[in-house]
Amino acid sequence: GGGRGRDHPAGGIGQGEQQRMHQDARHWPLRMVFSAHADNEYAAGVQLKVFNHQGRAVLRLKHAGPMTYVQLPPGDYRIDARYQGQMLTRQVHVGPEGLEVNLHWA
Repeated sequence: GGGRGRDHPAGGIGQGEQQRMHQDARHWPLRMVFSAHADNEYAAGVQLKVFNHQGRAVLRLKHAGPMTYVQLPPGDYRIDARYQGQMLTRQVHVGPEGLEVNLHWA
């Protein structure tokens, strides 16, 4: 006797959740997305430091996720992000609409 196959609903993030994340995004002035390698895979476990224009660290994360949204007042910042021993530094200006920064380790 042969068994019949059952249909399993597909898992993963639904469209609604993705959309909600994007709708909420405008509440977060600085939105960072970390990716790595040629296939743009998401990079997790990023060591992240964000400094304000006075050089004071306003954010320190030991294990930042691939999408890190930060509540910061508008202004100039420096992002130091280290992934698998490689450091990326980015000077950014966060305006009233906020800013999305993509940091990519090739």
